[in-house]
Amino acid sequence: MKKYAFKISVFVGMLLATVSCSKDEILADMSVAFSAASYEVAPLTTVELPFAVTNAGEGVMSATATGSNAGYVFTPIFNGNNNGTVLFTAPDIVSDEETVTLTLTVKNDGSGRQATATTTLHISASETLQIAFEQESYEFISEAGDVLTLAYKATDLGHGKLGTPAVTVAEGWKAEAGDDNTILLTVPEGSTSTDVAIEVEDNFGRKASARTAVTVKPVTIHQNAANCHLIAPGGTLRFDASHKGNSADDADRLHSVSAELVWQDEPGLISDVIFDETENTITVTTANKSGNAVIATRNDEGDINWSWHIWVADYDPEVNTLTVKNGPDYQMEWTYMDRNLGAVTGDWKTIGFHGLMYQWGRKDPFPGIADWSGNEKTLYDMNGNELKKLTADVEVNDNLDNAIKNPMTFYCNANSSVADWYTITLSTHNNDLWGATADLHCKTIYDPCPYGWKVPENDYKSGRFQLAVHAYCGYFVQEPAMDASTYEDEYYVGVYRIGNGKEWYFPYAGRMSNSDGSINYYGTFCEIWTANPYKTANNKAAYYFTVNTFLNGGKCNTYLNRAEGRNVRCVKDEGVQ
Repeated sequence: MKKYAFKISVFVGMLLATVSCSKDEILADMSVAFSAASYEVAPLTTVELPFAVTNAGEGVMSATATGSNAGYVFTPIFNGNNNGTVLFTAPDIVSDEETVTLTLTVKNDGSGRQATATTTLHISASETLQIAFEQESYEFISEAGDVLTLAYKATDLGHGKLGTPAVTVAEGWKAEAGDDNTILLTVPEGSTSTDVAIEVEDNFGRKASARTAVTVKPVTIHQNAANCHLIAPGGTLRFDASHKGNSADDADRLHSVSAELVWQDEPGLISDVIFDETENTITVTTANKSGNAVIATRNDEGDINWSWHIWVADYDPEVNTLTVKNGPDYQMEWTYMDRNLGAVTGDWKTIGFHGLMYQWGRKDPFPGIADWSGNEKTLYDMNGNELKKLTADVEVNDNLDNAIKNPMTFYCNANSSVADWYTITLSTHNNDLWGATADLHCKTIYDPCPYGWKVPENDYKSGRFQLAVHAYCGYFVQEPAMDASTYEDEYYVGVYRIGNGKEWYFPYAGRMSNSDGSINYYGTFCEIWTANPYKTANNKAAYYFTVNTFLNGGKCNTYLNRAEGRNVRCVKDEGVQ
């Protein structure tokens, strides 16, 4: 019996020893620790602060987290395996850098044991609220009454909301806050610039200010439609581009989607072309230089549907006009410009006085010679790249649509019996293009002159021109009588003097060949188109003035091929009061 008692005693002792050892292991100190002693936190950011619990034992764990700044909220979350994170979202705005001590307390709800850990959060100060206009300065092409929109943006706003800004502008300007951080400025009469200053405060009480400069380039509005628009160098022009030429008919309405420069004869002459599809207007800005350009619109199929000549020159056509009659018994007076269409200077001793060339009946110009050697003037695109004048042979009986789509193409017709850019058959000539026919006598949609001016035609009001010789236009001047005329051969210019002592000049610019578009006879001929086709309908020719000798006041009973290029000198449109 004693033997068995000893064995039981030993077994119980061993069991008690085993139980005692397990209990000591479970009751080991529970601890918690963050993964770092400190953290850097930026305003308006959410950070996760990892922690780990050791010797947690069995039971459900819970945790609380508090900071030395009672206004901050910390959220502890267990992720499993007694590990977790404390979530903290820094405030939107922190005025000054701040250090916060975070205390985490974890608890085993089964055993009641708990442990604590601390870490430090360095919360950086918020960036200063800033606002800025999208541009340091603005330049607008506007007229009085236009409303300009300036946009500004805020940085480091966070969740803040901007209030309505206070705006300061120059006297006479009107300014108000618009939607989506914009300022609306109304342009006053006669003002070209203003500084714009704004100050704004957000809902956290932060203030910011910004300033910009606004310059307004005045725009010249041409309300009246024409195929040529005259603007001074360094100016801005806006004109109606809703219809063909000077038409107001629905049948001639253009459906354009864009506008562009076709060519310019001085690099950088045109600095900007803006098409307003809603208003059907084109705005053209010119550099401070003289020259000529062609601007075109395109339709939604990509085709050019019309084009306009931009005549950039410091010139007032109303000054130094020449008014003449074709004889005392005639009823019409013609009042001419003192220079050819497209001339960029009044200095008759320069090439710039020669002006542009036109095929009879077309609205689009071609450049003349660039120097006394007869070299053609170079053309340029918007980027200053050189362009070449294009030539093409006429291949159809109605080439008008092609000519409209290709304003830079000189259409050749070497057939001496037709010699018309419009057609390859005499019977399909168009005699009405410039309006000098019995049923028209008016400026047409193809007339190349500015508003209020047109290509001259004969004295159709006089009875002697109503019969077979209808298209015959007599002499350039018969009254008042010419006093004297000379030819300055050094400058290829004829000087024309009449009784009042004034002088007018006519450059001998030559003509463009109907065969290949080359310029010939410069220094030999002064030839200026009239609007008159030849008096017989089926004839290749049209009339022009020749003033190379000024014999009998300059003849107009001369006619040649319509496909040739010649100068145009515009006269007052008697249909415009």
